[in-house]
Formats: sequence, structure tokens, C-alpha cells
Amino acid sequence: METGKFLIDEQFLIDTGRNVVTNLVNGTETKLEPRLMKLLCLLASRPRELVSRESIIREIWNDYGGADDALHQAVSFLRKALEDTNKICIRTIPKKGYMLDAEVSQSVNTPPATPVTKERNRIVLLLAITSLILIAAFIGRNIFFPSPDPHPEPPGAVPDTTYQYQELREHLESLKAADTTRR
Repeated sequence: METGKFLIDEQFLIDTGRNVVTNLVNGTETKLEPRLMKLLCLLASRPRELVSRESIIREIWNDYGGADDALHQAVSFLRKALEDTNKICIRTIPKKGYMLDAEVSQSVNTPPATPVTKERNRIVLLLAITSLILIAAFIGRNIFFPSPDPHPEPPGAVPDTTYQYQELREHLESLKAADTTRR
């Protein structure tokens, strides 16, 4: 089980050459560091059998003193990669070790994409095409059929500020004229 590909529960494709776990249902890939892949391969080489903590630490961490914490973190990460939130796939046997409680099978070729993945790809493609059509229609409408100004000025009209200025000027002139006639 050290090199090549194998399946766990017909859902996860383990590619030891690339250190990748692929969920065949949703297509997500999780990259593993080499020690994590080595641990997963060790557990998968003995499915449904207890693998003692001591043998894991000896084989993976070469009897390193702080390997207990590293092993705990490694198992936690593998559970996330295998979406094992209920701790059913990788079981902890208290004070003894761990067990991969799953079906492990050899995989010569990558299985074809599942119908869920194909359907999801179709939906994504359809949404992308629909979005592009809507964007093109919106841009085309604004270019070829611009919306009319809701408050158009009549032909020959003077903008408001100029008109107000002229009106004010005429008013001041009429006040001056009235003032000069009173004197």
C-alpha cells in the first residue's frame, strides 16, 4: 500500500505518489504532507485492525520523544481529510492505538466522475452561460437603446444656474431703476 492508488470506502481516492486525498463524491482534493500520507498508508495496510501507538511512533516518527502530540494532530488532520467528523472511519482505541474502520481496495485507474460531479459541472456551466448572456444583454441595451433623460431641457433653454443669474441681474437692475426714479 506504500505507492500507487487505493480507495477508502469507495469514496476517497488516495494517491500516494502525489500525496493527495480526493473525495470522489464532491471532487475536493486535500494535499497531505508525507508523514500524514505514510500514517494513512500504515492504517490502510491493516484495515479494521488495531495499530498500536508504539508501532506508529516507531515507524512514522522514529521513536521521537514528542511524537505523541504529533500523532494526535496527524490523526485529527486525517479525519478532516476523510470527512470523519464522527470519528467512525479512524477509531481511537484508548491507551492502545488507532484503527482504520473502513473498506480499503486497490485502484488501478481513477474511477469515472460520479453523476453528482457531472451534474454539478453542468449546473456551473449553465449558470456561467446564463450570466454572460445577461451581462451582454444589459450592456447591449444601454449602448443601443440608452434610457431617455427623465427631465429634458426644452430646446434653446438655459441651464438653471445661468437662468437664475439672469433673473437676479434683471431684478437688481429693476431695483436700481426704481431707486433712481424715487430720488
